[in-house]
Amino acid sequence: MGWWSESIMGGDTPLDFKGEFEDRFGSLDEAFNEYRAEDGQPPIPYRLPESPEVIEFLKIGEKWGDQHILQQVTGFLLMERGAPMSEELRALVIQGIDEENPTEDGWSNGEAREKVLHEFKAAVLAYPAAGAKVELPHQPGLFEVIGIRFS
Repeated sequence: MGWWSESIMGGDTPLDFKGEFEDRFGSLDEAFNEYRAEDGQPPIPYRLPESPEVIEFLKIGEKWGDQHILQQVTGFLLMERGAPMSEELRALVIQGIDEENPTEDGWSNGEAREKVLHEFKAAVLAYPAAGAKVELPHQPGLFEVIGIRFS
């Protein structure tokens, strides 16, 4: 299906990466472990990952592609959880933001995506290394976007 909004989490690729992240570090979504149980898999306890293991996690981008999107999504998920972010990890998230050029990368609204990335970069730079719960911008889901555009 692709992307339905210019937000960091507004597409299929970010949601795929979120799934990979949750497969490694757990999820607060109760249905997550219910689905795992139905598939005969053990539950994964939700936790705050440490920066070295997140840096190791980012290596999945080498086989999946879209490394810059993976870096953005990972930064978003860490901040959403209030997890620590070392300077090395912060630099990787910033790199993922800086490597995207929305006006040349085929975004239908490159200016809106550029604004999202600019605001997200500011949030990443301001995020404390020790971690903290922060309020991130709302990430509209597909059906929410459809409702807005067709109402």
